[in-house]
Amino acid sequence: MKKRKKFLLIDPSICDSSGHYLEYAKRVLGAASKQGYKTILGANKRFCLSKLSQVDHIYNNFSFTYWENNVLGRKKMFYDWINGSALPITNHDKARQFALDLQQAICASDLEAADIIFIPTMGAAELIGLSLCATKHEIQKSSLHLLFRRDVHPDASLLQQKKKFETWELTRAFSDFKSEFPHGNYFLYTDTDRLTTKYNRLGVGRFTTLPIPADEEISLKEKRTGDKLCISLPGDLRAEKGFFILPRILWSLRRMGLSGQQIKFLIQSNS
Repeated sequence: MKKRKKFLLIDPSICDSSGHYLEYAKRVLGAASKQGYKTILGANKRFCLSKLSQVDHIYNNFSFTYWENNVLGRKKMFYDWINGSALPITNHDKARQFALDLQQAICASDLEAADIIFIPTMGAAELIGLSLCATKHEIQKSSLHLLFRRDVHPDASLLQQKKKFETWELTRAFSDFKSEFPHGNYFLYTDTDRLTTKYNRLGVGRFTTLPIPADEEISLKEKRTGDKLCISLPGDLRAEKGFFILPRILWSLRRMGLSGQQIKFLIQSNS
């Protein structure tokens, strides 16, 4: 029997069944399974599910989420940077822990040259973590696919110091990463064309767009005539979530002749 290639998706932000992190992983791993891959999920230690239909094996051994790795504790680093203090790139304690967790998941997965490692929540801490475990043969022989979803500011001025710091932090992390992976067996992505253009302007590598996977089951669901079309917007009130364009969308739909009898909005957002 031919040995199945492995597809390892690592997302330490998967802590429970809520939010978009798990839904994204299920869609990607479901597609990989249909392509014949053995699917493996690396999730947070707080993730308690032991079985998913799209996944052959789950390793819930990651200690910190993307937010904990890259955002919490950054304020002090930012002020140190402004004041000209000697500054390490990102939070090295968190990056080292990510490296240890990553090594554990990769070794347990017994990866080979044709296998894929996909990390869909990348930031500076994850780049440094990858650099720290680059000497491990297992990670060098598999192909790395890295998705960046946070906004970047390649044209930030000196007056925009927070954005300038975040850009500096990421480009420095990329510099270390590229020196540890000189053979270039990695692929860089964002999930929108606009974001891809901005990342390419950083000059740290070639990014391409990896669209957000659609749920194939949506087209199979029964459509009932006469029902209102419901448009929902769950999530945080952050600019990258697009909440500020809601009035424009509502106005455009009204101009198209759609009334409140035909369409409704369901908005649930956290401040």
